[in-house]
Amino acid sequence: MATANTPNKNIINLNQEYEKRDILQLFSEYLTETFNYPDESVIEELNDDIIDLLETDQDFKKQLEETLYNNQEILTNQEYILEGKKQQPTVANWIKEFIKAGVIEQGLEFDQVRFFNQSNNFSKLTLPEKDLVAKLFDLYYRTKFFPQSVEKLPESEKQVLVYTKIPDQEKKQPVQKPEVLTNITEDDLVEIYNKTIASFPHLTEEKIALKERTANQLNLIYKEFQNAYQSNHIVLAMACLELMTENGQLIQIKNEAKIASPFKKDISKKMEPVEFKVFWNKGFGPEYLQRFLKWLMIDKNSLTENQAAVFALRLANIMKRHGENDFMKIAYGDLESQGFKFQN
Repeated sequence: MATANTPNKNIINLNQEYEKRDILQLFSEYLTETFNYPDESVIEELNDDIIDLLETDQDFKKQLEETLYNNQEILTNQEYILEGKKQQPTVANWIKEFIKAGVIEQGLEFDQVRFFNQSNNFSKLTLPEKDLVAKLFDLYYRTKFFPQSVEKLPESEKQVLVYTKIPDQEKKQPVQKPEVLTNITEDDLVEIYNKTIASFPHLTEEKIALKERTANQLNLIYKEFQNAYQSNHIVLAMACLELMTENGQLIQIKNEAKIASPFKKDISKKMEPVEFKVFWNKGFGPEYLQRFLKWLMIDKNSLTENQAAVFALRLANIMKRHGENDFMKIAYGDLESQGFKFQN
């Protein structure tokens, strides 16, 4: 008989069964409401319960994965085409598209940004709908590959159900264009900046893995970067650039011949000879970084200017912590377009 100080194993197991039943029902019938739930603390508690079950119940992961795969909730509202046929944009069909594209089965190496840029279904969506699909992708991926999908994340980010507040689309901002925003304070721009960073799949994990793999040795990071942009693995390339910046060596994208040569070859074809000579002789600075990131992220990997400009500011903020302030002028938040642009 259990004493007052001894947990009753049967009661604990029963409570877990109740939790499991509730979570499976939630993810079967109310997933879109869960994605949009306004209270972050509730989502944090739900994440804790899901992770506890994934760690202690061997069957739960398979049950949760199957529940998501069979969920018939309508996730988005735009016309949806799968396998050449018009179909309902359900949770199940979106997951089938992920699987059909092959990105899920690539495991920890998958490139979510590239998939989204190539998906005709995704390109039609509104910003809130894109947010829902990104949340679904993360949820399914992190569930399927648990615990590897979260084990290298900081404790504060070990989530299966990723919480991202959807910006209020009805809020209107006065139309104006600041010259340069070095410290972004407008609420909507902060939301867009954070959501854009979050749209790069598992950049944090990629950087952690890269740092471990190379022991933070710059010569190995340079080699990883060369392989990344040659194979169009943009997230790995971004992780390399962040590590180079943190080590105070981002200048090597100009000085390292094997890194700079492909960029030099391509950019020289787009500029007048005199203009190119002046540009190249200036050396490494904000203009060089801007053109390099446009070439890498927009020209080679079809990302948007907003995504490239946000990442440029991310690198600029790292350099600012090292006392290099000039790079903060590389991009700005534009209230009129509600996005980020490179400074002309």
